[in-house]
Amino acid sequence: FRSNGKMIKIIESFLFSSQITSITNNLWGVALKRGGLSQTMFMPLNHDALVVELGAVSEFELVLDVKISEDNRVWGREYEVFAEDKTIVVKFSKKNDGRDDNSVHHDEFEVYLALHSSELEYLPLQVWEEHFYKLDEARNSQPFSRWVFKACRVRAKDFACAWSSSKSDAIAVAHDVFESRDRLRRERENYVHSLISGAVKIPDEEVFLAKQCAINALDCLVLNDSFIIAGLPWFHQRWARDELVSVKFLMLLKNFELAKKILFGYLPLINNEGLLPNVCDSETSLLAVDAVGWLFFRADGLDQDPVVAPLLFRAVVALERDFGLVPPHLERGDRRLGADLHALLAERLG
Repeated sequence: FRSNGKMIKIIESFLFSSQITSITNNLWGVALKRGGLSQTMFMPLNHDALVVELGAVSEFELVLDVKISEDNRVWGREYEVFAEDKTIVVKFSKKNDGRDDNSVHHDEFEVYLALHSSELEYLPLQVWEEHFYKLDEARNSQPFSRWVFKACRVRAKDFACAWSSSKSDAIAVAHDVFESRDRLRRERENYVHSLISGAVKIPDEEVFLAKQCAINALDCLVLNDSFIIAGLPWFHQRWARDELVSVKFLMLLKNFELAKKILFGYLPLINNEGLLPNVCDSETSLLAVDAVGWLFFRADGLDQDPVVAPLLFRAVVALERDFGLVPPHLERGDRRLGADLHALLAERLG
């Protein structure tokens, strides 16, 4: 989940005795088969939570690896497992430890995980175990292994997990999500259906499915209806180039309001050299050489917006009248936002 601009990983895995035999991406959630056992998982809208529904009462081990996504420090990780209000609660604390290199990552924090079900049994394990990641090793993405924490063995059917920096909030959300899971599942399904239903049909079924997946993936990267992060789990920030390239897809989906919010939001970030930061909201970000070019290139596309287009036309006419500004593309009879933005840039640069 996202907290204070950081992406925090909580759960490493639910470790069952049976192996996964099939995976189906339903866009609103994931359906797994473990031999004869079915498992469905989805994240409710607007909740820091996960719902897991099993075809039968089953046992599994709850394996955790709480960390800021890009922080791979290994020391100073403390877990505490206990039961409260018919809920399994895990408290995690990240503390500074001199055995780690704290020069790059030094954020310390606490977070609570709550796991709730109507019928729940658990056996505390509280043991550390080294897990190896062969795919990371194959692509040379270190670390290739992590010591993860087996919190407990759980026996349940359907359950909800929630996480928060507040214990009471985590427990309350886990209870609420579990009790409302049927409604929340329908809500998530309906939301995704409405999102992809407007996609223009493509004869090639595989390509059409890829298009629907792309629409859903982009939506998952939009935060607070305000901006697009570059990707999960590692690129959870606003990378200027990535975000501005992606704005084109928003225009194709006729989401001009968000496109405008993003494009005009970048204008105040242009520095006196005419450049944008590589990563927004970062005090240590380098400058992006090509991001400002993407800003103006994407801004030209907003002339498709029926509300913006006439306003832009009047703005460009005023620029021609008052400043004699006639960009080359206007000589071909176009009236585009690029001229307006170039004028604003020229004014900013003095």
